[in-house]
Order: sequence, then C-alpha cells, then structure tokens
Amino acid sequence: DLIEEALEFGYSLGEELSEANWVALWNWLIYCRPEILSDCLKSGKVPASLLNACDEINDCNVLHAICCGTTVDMADSRAECVQALLASEKFSAERTNAVVIETYYRTSLHFAAAKGHTKCVQALLASEKFSAESTNEVDSGGETALHAAAINGYAKCVQALLLSEKFS
Repeated sequence: DLIEEALEFGYSLGEELSEANWVALWNWLIYCRPEILSDCLKSGKVPASLLNACDEINDCNVLHAICCGTTVDMADSRAECVQALLASEKFSAERTNAVVIETYYRTSLHFAAAKGHTKCVQALLASEKFSAESTNEVDSGGETALHAAAINGYAKCVQALLLSEKFS
C-alpha cells in the first residue's frame, strides 16, 4: 500500500526526524507523487504534528508547499491535496491562514494565485478554515492574492477570487 510505504519511509529516517525534514518529504511527494500525498492525507493516518509541521527557515507548512508548486500538469492532484488537507480535522486553521515569514510574507492563497492554481484557490476559498481576512492579506510588496494572479495573467484565478464571498 503506497500510503503505508510513504509513511514508513518518513518514519524509517529516524524518530528524531525534524519537522523540517517532514516538510521536505511532503515537498518530494508534492512534486513527484501528489496522488500518494493525497491518499496519505485522506487516510487519516498522518499525525497532527506532521500535518502542521513547518520548515525552520521560512515557516513554510505543507499547505504552502502544495500551493507553491509549479507543475501545472498535476493541477487536479494538487487541488485534491489541498482539499484533503483542509478537510482533515488534524490540520489547524491557524496553519491554513499562516504566512510564510521569510518568503515575502505570503499566504497559501498568494502562492496558489501567483502560480495560477485555480482549483487550489477555489479549494482554499471554499474552506471554512480559510478566513476572509486572509483573502485580503498583503505581502511584503503590498500585493494581495488578487494582485498576484492579475500580474501573472491568471484570469481564472482572478475570477475565482472576485466571485468569492470572502473577497472584499
């Protein structure tokens, strides 16, 4: 079972495996095998501490990493991962609305909008965990997620943001 293999791989690296290394494992799954990550998240077998782990450099969590990816051909898998993570009772609302401190003060919504991940933007906006305040969060350059989508020419992301009840 691929879920068990992925989790066993993470645990086999040692019980002292830092949260940052778990985030690195999540990143590998996001870029190489998002369907395994989605299955892991849906399984409910991943401990809350790992779902909410952040790397030690940027305070980046697994939601940021999913939304920040550049692999367009994996859009459906990426959106499934976002939906599974947000649906998990183990994933904290605080982590959903968190900003990445060292990387331009951006939220997961900024990252998804800037990369043109419309389905991720829609999943974030549809989640009860994602706050209306986060929709209008301004990054270190003074830009909202709407700015990020528009500047990069992602009309579908712009439309998703403008149609959201959380957008003001």
